[in-house]
Order: sequence, then C-alpha cells, then structure tokens
Amino acid sequence: MPGENIADIWKSFRFAADCGCFIPNISVATPYPGTELFDICLKNGYFARKFSLDDLFVRSFMIRTPEWDENKLREVMFWVSFT
Repeated sequence: MPGENIADIWKSFRFAADCGCFIPNISVATPYPGTELFDICLKNGYFARKFSLDDLFVRSFMIRTPEWDENKLREVMFWVSFT
C-alpha cells in the first residue's frame, strides 16, 4: 500500500510466519476507480503505467511509489514464495 516501504512489507511477512501462517494469502493493492486508493494514486502520480480497466486484477502491479515499484514488489513476492 502507498505509505509502506519494503522493510514494512518484509515485517508483515515475518509477522505472519511468527504467527504460524507459513502460506499467507498475498495480494497486491489494486486501485479500483471510485476508491480512496485510486484517488491517492491519481493525485500522487503512483500509477505505474497509463490506467486501463483491463489492469484491474490482483497482481497487476499498477502502483509505483517513491518507496517501491512494480519490479521490487515482484522480487519480494518471488522470495516470499520460496521461504
């Protein structure tokens, strides 16, 4: 989510593991039109590419912030799937 950094994301994964959840359900924030998240992304220029309704599905990696981009999120999710 916007406002998180990569360290926050890893902290969430470690928390899930510490709680005994070794296969957490992981999804990527998707900015649906009409939501606060969509408005935040639009206002701050967080869309990774030109917005299209075709990109509205989980794991579309539509958001890019100053803290992370779609490539970094893919990398994190790759490593989480193997730990």
